[in-house]
Amino acid sequence: MTVVHLPSMYPNLSYILHALIGTERDNALALVQTFGLFLALGTISAALFLRWDMQRRTALGQFKPTNTTMRVGEGAGIVDLIGSGFVMFLLGWKLPPLIAGVQGSAPDFILSTEGNILTGLLAAAIGAGYTWWTGQQEAKKYDKPKTIQAIIQPWQRTSDIAIIAALSGIVGAKVFGIFEVPPSSIGEFFAQFFSGQGLAIYGGLIAGFFGVWFYMKKHDLAFWPLADAIAPGMLIGVGVGRIGCQLSGDGDWGIDNLNPTPDWWFLPDWMWAYRYPHNVINEGIPIPGCEVEYCMQLANPVYPTPFYEIVMLIGLGLLLWSIRKWASSWPGFLMGLYLIANGVERFFIEKIRVNAVYDFMGFQPTQAEIISVISILLGLALCISTMRKGKREYSLSTNPW
Repeated sequence: MTVVHLPSMYPNLSYILHALIGTERDNALALVQTFGLFLALGTISAALFLRWDMQRRTALGQFKPTNTTMRVGEGAGIVDLIGSGFVMFLLGWKLPPLIAGVQGSAPDFILSTEGNILTGLLAAAIGAGYTWWTGQQEAKKYDKPKTIQAIIQPWQRTSDIAIIAALSGIVGAKVFGIFEVPPSSIGEFFAQFFSGQGLAIYGGLIAGFFGVWFYMKKHDLAFWPLADAIAPGMLIGVGVGRIGCQLSGDGDWGIDNLNPTPDWWFLPDWMWAYRYPHNVINEGIPIPGCEVEYCMQLANPVYPTPFYEIVMLIGLGLLLWSIRKWASSWPGFLMGLYLIANGVERFFIEKIRVNAVYDFMGFQPTQAEIISVISILLGLALCISTMRKGKREYSLSTNPW
């Protein structure tokens, strides 16, 4: 069969710019990994859709602003100093070695315990010092320390929700990814955990859900309206993140596809079968004449499942977004649709994906297939239960949409 390829995979930003404007590959811009870039863009996309719908739902009365007290005029506290120092330590610990060049892939190094302690401590001192200085400048605006009342709008918590979901999601994705192929020892578990590979999307979604749930309970946010507000953006955000999987060739592809391109296929051939040249995990066989860092391509073409998921996830997310106003009268209904849509999409994509399987009552499902079925059943139950409770009437005080 004839397989038409894209020019290459784009494991990092230097490869993207090489394709766009002809700059050299594997330069300093290689620091920006394509997978991480689109993971960040996916998180931002999900946060934006969440913020927009939380504003609308606040106007509906589904969320309430909260009053809080804050101390001003005291300067930076010990928690502020420790927090800024810790963040700067991480940057100083990892960034200089990455710029200088590390052995292996950047994601593996970032998730490892290696780094430059001295530059990390120096960066921590600079970060804590700057925080102390800015705190002192802010304190000068007041005659003396005092307590003031402040109103926090629900959508102002969007950044916190996105960060909590992202961090807990990464941990969950790593743990679920490891247990798809269980380690034989504690040492092997930690070795896999601190590697740059092995992320299970459902693990991320489940852990992210519980992380956000604890945050909602703490700040008294209505559960089902927030779940509904999260649903469309979550699908869209994961779809955007899958762009990174497709462009970088992170191993999240399908099974071998040696079938000839069917006559009815009207899309480019690479959308049917693809060998992922210059993939970021350097899997496959050498590319003849290649002299850059990533010089491997798959021996056989495979189904480009990340591309299929990009189309389906973003499409489903936009569909849920389009009916969000109608569904607002049934809190929980949109989340039920999300569970069904995500479960169906994942169940069928698993049929052409490379994944570990389990022996279960004579069947050999993958971890994702098992969770997909559970997701679909929970979604159906939630939709039925929500509709049986009846419609709730809301009236907008202001509606910019």
